[in-house]
Amino acid sequence: MEPSEANDDLETHVVEEAGTTADPTTPDSGTADSASSSPMAAKTLIGALVAAVLAGFLLLAIFSSGDDQAVDPSDEFAALAFLTAEGETSNLAAFQGEPLVVNFFASWCAPCRAELPDFEAVHLANGEAVTFLGVSHDFEEQTWRGFVAETEITFETVFQPNQEIWKELDAIGLPATVFISPDGEVLELWNGVLNDELLQDKIDEHLRTNA
Repeated sequence: MEPSEANDDLETHVVEEAGTTADPTTPDSGTADSASSSPMAAKTLIGALVAAVLAGFLLLAIFSSGDDQAVDPSDEFAALAFLTAEGETSNLAAFQGEPLVVNFFASWCAPCRAELPDFEAVHLANGEAVTFLGVSHDFEEQTWRGFVAETEITFETVFQPNQEIWKELDAIGLPATVFISPDGEVLELWNGVLNDELLQDKIDEHLRTNA
């Protein structure tokens, strides 16, 4: 065998050993799969984001409109404890004899933030005729205290991270507001945002006539 023929045979053998399935004119199958899966993954991600946004708008619509709810809490309802701004333990029984508006809120709740200025305005407009109480569902005491300082609301707020009163009422989401007569009867639970006009209407309906 001539040297040139041997070299030709060797080069052919090396090429075949190096990759008999490789074809420079055909895209690598792994690359093709990756390229084809990328648009699919992007579509899946976009679909998930769209669904999340729609769900958010639905929840916002629900809690922005609000609805009233009949409630019948247990006898222990007024005894459920919370922490006051002075660091003491108290409960709703301490407000016996006062027409009471109780608002459940949290710093992380955007609708709660939106309605608090209206609650402050109505609180100031009613003066001592109606008592306002905010119940914070924040996870940390310092978060509650910081949020109250940030919003500059002047009505009393308390801290109850385990949401015992809210659960006893079977409330739905935040914010929620309950109207309680001076003798401790729960007159109405409102799930969702209340603006100043509707809040005052509820007070006139339930509390000012009984004050």
